[in-house]
Amino acid sequence: SGDYVTLKSGLFSGLVDADKTKFRDPKNDGILTLEQAQKELLDVDRGILRYPYKMTLDVAHRKGYLLPAHPPMTLPEAVLQGLSKEKGLELRGKVVGVQKGLETGLILDNPCLVYENELVTPSEAIEEGVMDPTSGEFRG
Repeated sequence: SGDYVTLKSGLFSGLVDADKTKFRDPKNDGILTLEQAQKELLDVDRGILRYPYKMTLDVAHRKGYLLPAHPPMTLPEAVLQGLSKEKGLELRGKVVGVQKGLETGLILDNPCLVYENELVTPSEAIEEGVMDPTSGEFRG
């Protein structure tokens, strides 16, 4: 309809699913549910994160404080949430290699790794031979 609603009313009406979003706690890098974030970081009436400084949720997402709870997600988002395992990434209940995650769209191929002083995507790192396509071990 093009109408704007507050985060609080979106949660109340079911437009926003609290289970699909997590927050990175800037105090200790822990992962918080929406309910936990409301107690410490999040103002649901105004739709802002209050810590480390006041920011809108779109800014919080760009800065890595607002994380998707389910794929697709970036490689750093998956690692921050503890989804990195010895043999790949635990996505949707099973462990898959990084390359398989990229091919199936579960992992977004955004530039997020520094190799030879340049920002590269996970696919580029795999092509260059500096990232293991299964485990995601990066040798840059």
